[in-house]
Amino acid sequence: MIHSRRKFKLVKLLGVGGFGEVYLADMSTPSGFTKTVALKLLKEDVNSTDDVAARMRDEARMLGLLRHRSIVQADDLISIGGRISVVMEFIPGCNLSSLLARSCYRPDIPLRVVLHVAAEMADALVAAYSRPSTVTGEPLKVLHRDIKPANVRITPDGEVKILDFGIARAEQMERAAQTQEVALGSLYYMAPEVLAGKGASLASDIYALGVTFVESMIRSRFGLAADTEEEHTAKINRKLEDIDFSGNESHQVAIEKLVHQMLAFAPQERAGGDEVVRAAQALVAELTGPTMVQWARDAVPKVAEGGSEGMGDADLSGTELFEDAPVTPVATSHPSDLFDEATLGVSSSGEPLENTLRPSGTGRPSLWVVVAGLVVIFGLAAFAVDYSSRAEEAVTEAKAKVASDRAVAATTARLAAELKAEKDKASDVADKLEKARIEEEEAKVAAQAKATEKAKRPQVSAGSTAKAKPRPSPSAQAVDVSIKLFSSPLGIPVSLDGKSIGKTPIKVTVKSGAHIVVFHDGDKAIRKTITVSAGQKTRWKYQQASGSVK
Repeated sequence: MIHSRRKFKLVKLLGVGGFGEVYLADMSTPSGFTKTVALKLLKEDVNSTDDVAARMRDEARMLGLLRHRSIVQADDLISIGGRISVVMEFIPGCNLSSLLARSCYRPDIPLRVVLHVAAEMADALVAAYSRPSTVTGEPLKVLHRDIKPANVRITPDGEVKILDFGIARAEQMERAAQTQEVALGSLYYMAPEVLAGKGASLASDIYALGVTFVESMIRSRFGLAADTEEEHTAKINRKLEDIDFSGNESHQVAIEKLVHQMLAFAPQERAGGDEVVRAAQALVAELTGPTMVQWARDAVPKVAEGGSEGMGDADLSGTELFEDAPVTPVATSHPSDLFDEATLGVSSSGEPLENTLRPSGTGRPSLWVVVAGLVVIFGLAAFAVDYSSRAEEAVTEAKAKVASDRAVAATTARLAAELKAEKDKASDVADKLEKARIEEEEAKVAAQAKATEKAKRPQVSAGSTAKAKPRPSPSAQAVDVSIKLFSSPLGIPVSLDGKSIGKTPIKVTVKSGAHIVVFHDGDKAIRKTITVSAGQKTRWKYQQASGSVK
């Protein structure tokens, strides 16, 4: 039998997800054209689930409108054996999650490579959200909403591809799947505001990228976002301590700053996608180590050789499938398909009532059709009355719950205000005690210096007429010493000996001896008396989480 439709020979099972299977397939057309593709088949047991099928159609439509080197391309949306299927470009290689697992790939991943991946992903996210569509001419404002290492593919040629736009959202495109108000995605990569029940945004995609960025450097899980900004910042700092900056120490501050900007607790304080691209690309140009292409050609094949990344119970590898007749899953076969499902009954013959409503040869419906229709109408009316009563009860309960929640919120706000006032008082007392301690320490240092100077003065006897040769004072013997001042987080104003010198990180040259450094952290002033001398420690760091300078 000669088929007039495309044929797909399933070569290998590439992966299995909750709703679909992805195969490497050889596609051939009746004209003899052959191409290697990735074929995403919706599983048979969920093929009839409206929301899942609609989401798969959404993904294909969205990918068809997006064009970027780091976004996987969808070629067509078809039906094979009654199963909705998406024909996609085949991307050789392996997922980033496999490269991060030391059981799959043991060597360290160079920082230069990690930053290259971050830059490519950020550029793709910006393009999906801001770049005008090649079809509509308008930005689609697509949010991925599930950025994580498992959804990033690395090819042996060093290409970076973002996968799985199945739960993405486009503000300018009406979606079949109603996912706009549902919290979807992977918990460990959700931004704090998304975990709190607020909507997704480009900033939340950047946060997920930031988590992926950190995990790529530390080769371990970052974990859930903390509940408060202070806890979240402290967690970031702990994770940064696990990064190996060997050979790239001079860029440590810049990389740590980029991490803090991508993972900022408040979305409005996060770096924009373009900022991430610029910062990451600049670091890639300056860091040492192999390029992305050099590294990928050696590393990726070693991981990809491990076989398929998922196994299914019903592996169809080796099977040849033909595209169904050209009636796509989104086509409507009859106007009555637009009826609400609640209005459709079943005839006594077992056929859907919608089939009996279609015109017959006489043009008149039979009596039993009319009776069945009346039964449906009266049934729906009774259901509507009962539903209305239940709805009123639900509204009453909801109002009571809202009132209760408001009362709890008001009490919580009052207690929080009282606690803040007490903390402010305690902070003022602590500042005064610290100031007194510093003044006492300064006095001791001055007295010590004076005593030392006096002890070094030459003693002249009463009968001696010779004048003692003057010795240089300690201040004249002072040498220039370069010191570095850091803070976590960065960007905190600093003053040295009462003079403002800028924001951290700061490198400044001072004379050897005692100096007073003050970190101005909001309404707090953290003071530290440091003694500087050549050949000794010249780096001090203020930790916001502990309020200490070490």
